[in-house]
Amino acid sequence: MTETVIDFTEQVFSELGTGPIKASVLAEKFGVEKVQVVVVLNDLRKIGRVECSGRGRGATWFTKVETCGTTTCE
Repeated sequence: MTETVIDFTEQVFSELGTGPIKASVLAEKFGVEKVQVVVVLNDLRKIGRVECSGRGRGATWFTKVETCGTTTCE
């Protein structure tokens, strides 16, 4: 189970390498609920690997290498 979570987390992170993307787009790509992707993205944000721009449905996520103001995405 832990390996599955780690694999999914890394898959989500690798998708951000193509540029900013919305959680809903990632959820559709992976065939999961948006909330599952948001949980992973927030976990990645907590450890400093990703950031987000905007809030709610308008939020876009990207790797920490890019520049953004500090916000909390939902």
